[in-house]
Amino acid sequence: MLETPQGPLTESSAIARYLASLSTRYSLYPQPTDATDTTRALIDAWVDWALVLDKVAESWAYPMLGLRSHEPTAVATAKSDFDKALQTLEIHLKSSTFLVGESLTLADLVVISHLLLLYITVCLGESMNNAFVMQCTLCCHGRAASVMQRKCSMSPQARNMQP
Repeated sequence: MLETPQGPLTESSAIARYLASLSTRYSLYPQPTDATDTTRALIDAWVDWALVLDKVAESWAYPMLGLRSHEPTAVATAKSDFDKALQTLEIHLKSSTFLVGESLTLADLVVISHLLLLYITVCLGESMNNAFVMQCTLCCHGRAASVMQRKCSMSPQARNMQP
């Protein structure tokens, strides 16, 4: 929850949009330049799209961290959804450096923050100590990184890991 002069904000996407719109130094969530400017709508679309990654994390990464019970059917669906999500990103990023426009925006920050949990748990997986993975996850989840990695290259062993 974030207290604002107008009252509390409770949803993470709303908080991110609010904070990004306050920035005078960076144009993370720019004001429309005219009635036809769709920049904010495109940013909003990617922010909303990132929720797919949350569902993947709940079903696949959380069980690996012991935060949820392992359900094989849900994990299989999550793996398929993750592949589709990465394909969507890969296709888009082949022709663009950033998700929206020619510079870093809130869309990039939100998507990378959602990918971070999955990268740490699924891509790094058992190659790291579970306590370290949990510490990284708790510390980093929800924080944005300034560089987006195009695609997680997972080994077949990592993709089929069980909790």
